[in-house]
Order: sequence, then C-alpha cells, then structure tokens
Amino acid sequence: MSRQPHARSRILEASRSLIRSGGARSLTLGKLKVAASVTNGGVLYHWPNREALLEALVSQDIDMWIQQSQALRGDRDAVLGHVRSALSADEGIGEVAASLLPELRRYPALQLRIRSRFEGLFHGWHWDEADVYRYALLLAAEGAFWRRLHGMAPVVPQLDARLLALIEERIDG
Repeated sequence: MSRQPHARSRILEASRSLIRSGGARSLTLGKLKVAASVTNGGVLYHWPNREALLEALVSQDIDMWIQQSQALRGDRDAVLGHVRSALSADEGIGEVAASLLPELRRYPALQLRIRSRFEGLFHGWHWDEADVYRYALLLAAEGAFWRRLHGMAPVVPQLDARLLALIEERIDG
C-alpha cells in the first residue's frame, strides 16, 4: 500500500491549524490524525515523536521568516530585514513558532538547534555601541511583534508603519 501524496504537507498544515485555534496543547496525535485525514502510522512515519514534529513546524516558520527578511532587506542591513518582518502586516509568518516557544522549553536540544538558526544575523558584529544600538532597534520591532501577536498592542492607526519608519531612519543614520 503506497502512502497518499502530500500527506506530510497535510499533516503540517493541520498541525498549524490546530495550534492557531487551540494553542500547542491542542496538538495531539488523536486530533492531528483526524484533521489531516491520516492514521497514527501516517503521522509517525514522518515524525517519530512530538519533538520532531515541533521542530518541523518551527523550522518551517523560521524558513519563511528568513526568506521574508532577506526579501525585505534588499541590499541593506540584515537587521533591517528582520525589523521589517517583525513589523510587516503579513500575518502568519512566525506566529506558529512564537506560539510554540513555551512548549519548546521542554526540549533543550531542540532549543539549541533553533537558536543556532538565528546566530548568523549577528555574525561579524563587534558589539560596540553601534551594534548594541542596532540590537536595541531590533528588540523594539520584536517587542511590537509580540504585543501584536498577543493582542496587547495599542490600537493606533499606522503604528507599525510609523515605528518602522523611525527604526529605518535610526539604522540608516
């Protein structure tokens, strides 16, 4: 018996849907197999355990985030691409990974693998005053991302666009 094509993609998308609707705790094998229309074996064929599935989901989000960051930065500072990603209106990128962060604390080895994906952003930094300033600007954008993600951002028209313009001016200046 051959496996249905695209089962892996269906499982990942069903996982994302379950997480968006009910958080990481709603991602159970029982719910996932129903949502993806696969058997337990179908899920376990691709991911032998929860940690492997979480890594696939987070890696997929990180890949999307990095691609978007690179596209948005153009030929400018890599930090600017990350700032633009954090402040973009493109809902969905980073949301699943962000929702899974508390769950990932249960898997220290996975945390290390994920952390290493972002280390390249700081390659070549000297951590002088200018680099610390760029880092502060990045943290401001990421803070806005987290506030928006958790519904805690102030409801101010064009706030993210205004914040982005301010940060871009500071990075360029």
